[in-house]
Amino acid sequence: MTRSVLLISERDGQLAASVENAEPPLPPNYDERIGFGYPAGGLPPLDDGSQYGGALVQGLRQHPAVAALLDRAFGAANALPHTLALLVRAGGGRQIRWEALRDDQGKFVALDGRCPIGRVTRRLSGAPNAAHAFEPPLRILAYLSGIGLDMQAEWDALAAALDQAHADGLPVKATVRIGPAALRDQARTECEVGAHPAITVGAIPEAAFQFEQQIQRERPHVLHFFCHGQGGMGASFLELATAQDHALNRPGSVVLPTDTLARLTALRDAWLVVLNCCEGAQGDAEIESMAERLVAETGARAIGMLEPVASGEASRFSAALYPELFRLLDGVLRMPPGALPQYVDLTPALSVPRRALRELNPPLRPGARWTLPVLYQDLHLLEVVRAAGAAGNGADDWRVLRAKAETVAGLLAALPPDTPESARDRMLALLDEAPVVPMALRPDRWGRLGQG
Repeated sequence: MTRSVLLISERDGQLAASVENAEPPLPPNYDERIGFGYPAGGLPPLDDGSQYGGALVQGLRQHPAVAALLDRAFGAANALPHTLALLVRAGGGRQIRWEALRDDQGKFVALDGRCPIGRVTRRLSGAPNAAHAFEPPLRILAYLSGIGLDMQAEWDALAAALDQAHADGLPVKATVRIGPAALRDQARTECEVGAHPAITVGAIPEAAFQFEQQIQRERPHVLHFFCHGQGGMGASFLELATAQDHALNRPGSVVLPTDTLARLTALRDAWLVVLNCCEGAQGDAEIESMAERLVAETGARAIGMLEPVASGEASRFSAALYPELFRLLDGVLRMPPGALPQYVDLTPALSVPRRALRELNPPLRPGARWTLPVLYQDLHLLEVVRAAGAAGNGADDWRVLRAKAETVAGLLAALPPDTPESARDRMLALLDEAPVVPMALRPDRWGRLGQG
């Protein structure tokens, strides 16, 4: 798997591109910012995405190094996929459907698996997260609750994917919290008779603080929301409905602000947050998206929607996403104790779900709806190690070791560039003191973690 990162910025009101990170060889001017020749609002109508995606590529190709990189990424057929990630620093560029990029033959590269497209963001403060210690099973926590949404279809999609993963021998365990009482009782009965051996069903909490407590207590690897989302006036939040809200058919009474989620320490251990909801990734020049904000604050990965989606689109997305996610994580979940750390790029998991949305017949809404799901990741890939490989330390012990590694990494990153290597090595030697930090978790001399 190869990943290249493009930086999208603005210059004099126009979009500009440069290469942020890629494998050599690249021309000497790879990091020079070169304009597109048109403003962020100068794109053709999205429609089916063909002209739109072509105009985006034409603009990107104004930069010779970017053009060479695109040729390499788009030509990845019959080879390992080449992931393309966008680091968007242009306010007007966040809502652009970069996922609609197409090659010279008019094919959308994000659909066929050749060149999965995602986005990256930088942590707002502190060093990047250290390696994640995985102690099976993979824990999934899902909240399904939103007035006017098809809860049954979302439950069916999640249950089918989890049942298949369990049947395939993957160590997965899910807790699914459901709003409508009738569906909750139905799903709980199905679990009690053994229909879903990897799932436990419960009720939606009655207050925001209870959501926080549950997430902190269960520390999920995957956190899934199927609900409504809202943004405006410099804030964004998830709106969830209690059982009573569903019974009275009134708007959800529980508001969970993005800021609150971002402060939860449990999300620093999360591998993925899925915001399968209206406006789940929406952002503009004044406010970053919910998904992007969570990544910037916690270092987790997050999926959201660039604009409101129909309930049927959301459940179709879930039905296709989770089988792909489990397939992508198969090697990680089966990793034996003592194995070398594995680096995971989740972007390829979105190609099949995009095709599933495009193939909806009849489409629930017009336009290139398959471009709506957006995956944000940290610049550093997800790094996973087996917790049991560190002399029997459990996951809690690994969190202590990760925290120690990240503290030293932050100190190293803050040192002046001309600091002698001997001084940096003395700081790294702190990691040899009890509790000793394994090499897989350690930063380099400059405080960089997760260099994969």
